[in-house]
Amino acid sequence: MRIGISADKGGVGKTTTALHLASYLARDNTTLVIDSDTNESALDWAAGGKFGFDVLSDRDAAGKVTKYQHVLLDTEARPITEDLKGLATQVDVMLLLSRPSATDLRVLLKTYAKLAAMKNVRILLTQVPPAPSRAEEDARELLREAGIPVCEASIRRSAWFEHASLDNTTTDLMRDVRASIAWSDYESLGNELRAWTRL
Repeated sequence: MRIGISADKGGVGKTTTALHLASYLARDNTTLVIDSDTNESALDWAAGGKFGFDVLSDRDAAGKVTKYQHVLLDTEARPITEDLKGLATQVDVMLLLSRPSATDLRVLLKTYAKLAAMKNVRILLTQVPPAPSRAEEDARELLREAGIPVCEASIRRSAWFEHASLDNTTTDLMRDVRASIAWSDYESLGNELRAWTRL
């Protein structure tokens, strides 16, 4: 499976998503995360950690991609449209991440309009606030009305992702029930992507 992960706004969990989906996919086959962001957030997060997958820079991944069954690309922040279109043609799934706020969704709608012809693009709502907020429901309604495909799974806001980053790990490897709740969102997303791509 080839997955591109991108966003037009910072702080939406792009690297968190890349590493957690990699942890899910690595349970059954070789998995690589390519860190294309100049901030090298994925490389920093993975440094010194013990994962069941590899994290490499663009440069270091050159010529090695074919060794892996699953490859996830953590794109640069705010990639230009042509780069995003080019990536979408090379992956099975292109995930565009957005918080369910009105401000974030306005940016997302502009980005998606440039990729609407691509049939493998899906929106992933992240940093979803807990009930009684209706932010997720309102965002889904807006996206449905606009005819934009959105993942059934969503990623709830959780401090455990920050804890995982500080500990150079992922939430599935943390021994706390609250971390496992955070992990369950990525497990649901992984199951959905597998079903969608039939992989």
